[in-house]
Amino acid sequence: MRDTKRARHKQTLKEITGRTDRLGMPIDKNIKSLVVALILNGFITYQSCEGHTDHSMGAPWVDIAAPNRPDEKFVKQNYIINQTARKLGIKQEIEDVRKTNIDLFCTVIDIAQEKYSINPETKKHKKWRAETKLLEIKLNRLLEEFYKNKSHIAKIVRLKILTFSDADFRLFNGGMGWMQDDFKLTSMFTLEEKIGHDSRLKIYQHEMSGFAKFLMFKYYHSTT
Repeated sequence: MRDTKRARHKQTLKEITGRTDRLGMPIDKNIKSLVVALILNGFITYQSCEGHTDHSMGAPWVDIAAPNRPDEKFVKQNYIINQTARKLGIKQEIEDVRKTNIDLFCTVIDIAQEKYSINPETKKHKKWRAETKLLEIKLNRLLEEFYKNKSHIAKIVRLKILTFSDADFRLFNGGMGWMQDDFKLTSMFTLEEKIGHDSRLKIYQHEMSGFAKFLMFKYYHSTT
C-alpha cells in the first residue's frame, strides 16, 4: 500500500511540474507542495499562486472545484450567447472573440446574461455544484483538524476558504476577508503596506507549507 502511494505521489509531482494553469503559467514553486498534497487527498485544483511582492496577489491561494465543470450554468446559456453575438453583427465564434477582443466579448456576455440568468440551472451544473460543495465541506473539516489546539496562530495567517458565486472556492491566507490586508493585488499596496511585506509573505507561505505537510501525513497514513 505504501509503495503504491509513493508511486502515485511521484507521478502526481511529475504531472504537476509540467502543468500550467488556465492562464498558461507554470505552478509557482512555493505553492507546488500544497497543490500536490491537495490532489493526493482528492481535491481538484485549477489555479494557484504562491503570493508575490512585486506583482499579482500579495498572499498565496489555491482555487478548487469538482472536475468536469459544465459549459453551461443555465439552460440555453450558450444558445443565447451565440444569438446575442449574431444580433450584434459578430460573425466570429464567441470563443475567438474572447481571445481577440475581450471588451467586445464582455459586452456580449453582459447583454446575454440578462436573458439566460433567469433560466433554470442545468441538471449537470447542479450535480457539479453539489460535488464541489462536498469538497468544500471536506476541506473545512481538514482545516478544523489542522488548527485544533492552535489558537495562537494569528487570524491573518490562518488558512481560510472563500466561496465563489459559481460554487468553486479558494483556499487562502494573508487577509481577514476578501481584498483586505495583504490578500490583494500588490499594485494596490500603500507605501506603508509594502514595508515588511516580504517577511509577512514568508509567514503566509510557511503556513501553507505546514498544511501541505499535514495533508501528506493524512495521505500516507490513510487506509484508502
